[in-house]
Amino acid sequence: MCDSQNAILPDPIVVQSSSAKVVLQLPNELLHKIIIYSVEDALHSVGTRSACTWEMNLFVTFYCVSIPFREISKEVVCKAFDISKPHLDNEDKSHLATIQEILVSLRGMATRLRKPSNAFSLPPSPSAYSPTANLSPLFASYMLYLTSATLRENAAASTAQAYQRTHEAINATLSQSLTLCKLVSPPRVTGSLYTGILEEFELSRCGTALVRGFNELKVHVEYMRILQPSIEQDGTGPTAGVRSLIHTSLATVENAIEKYPHILLNEASFSRLNLFQLPGVLIGLRQICSLQLAEDEYRLEERIHSIRQLWLHKCPFLQSRCLH
Repeated sequence: MCDSQNAILPDPIVVQSSSAKVVLQLPNELLHKIIIYSVEDALHSVGTRSACTWEMNLFVTFYCVSIPFREISKEVVCKAFDISKPHLDNEDKSHLATIQEILVSLRGMATRLRKPSNAFSLPPSPSAYSPTANLSPLFASYMLYLTSATLRENAAASTAQAYQRTHEAINATLSQSLTLCKLVSPPRVTGSLYTGILEEFELSRCGTALVRGFNELKVHVEYMRILQPSIEQDGTGPTAGVRSLIHTSLATVENAIEKYPHILLNEASFSRLNLFQLPGVLIGLRQICSLQLAEDEYRLEERIHSIRQLWLHKCPFLQSRCLH
């Protein structure tokens, strides 16, 4: 933000009437906020949305609005991407070209990472995209954030074991992205990025908990089906241990449901976590729902029924006729 002496005042709005001329002027602080919020939304849209024509041309639009819009947007972006004045040669054309280069680089990186062929490849160096952006914590933070999101979405096609290992790397990458995000000034420019990183952490933790829980349940169901026919001969002793294991794995799933309801019920706009595409989840869910269990101290039947009802409308394979 500029100090009061060097503040860039917006163009006044002149309203004329028959009796007097009234000059209206947008407060300088409000103008800064408008531009910062616009820059924040534009940067995040360029990196995360498929359609962003308006955002790609945001700074061209600011340049056409007025001198205050041009100068304030220049100030905000130079700080955010750590662009030095010597690099710009103090020319507006150089500044605008540099900003457009950064946006094109960010857009190209996001597009590249969305390609299935690049799903599990390491992210390239930021310098591969833009010589201006390569030293910027903001650009690097976006690169790591988008890489993590792509890895998470594509890990659904792997095995449960590979999924867990991938998410260890994802969490480490997100931590680096968050650290870089906190270095950016002004902080408001990274509002959407900061929120997106935290949401990716939630998606990662929720996904790993569900994959672990349902894949464990799948194994427990197989053991239970082997032991149930021998209950009359051997008693309930052998199955009691398996019931305890089912109880523990159900608790893992239930904790994820309780902690991340906005993700699992798709109430969050950012959610791209398809429960039934995660490795082993649908199979484990169908198998545990088809298992016949007598009531005991763990209330297994009741708890399994609650989980089934939660997602019944999202998955036709959970209908009773499909479970056997």
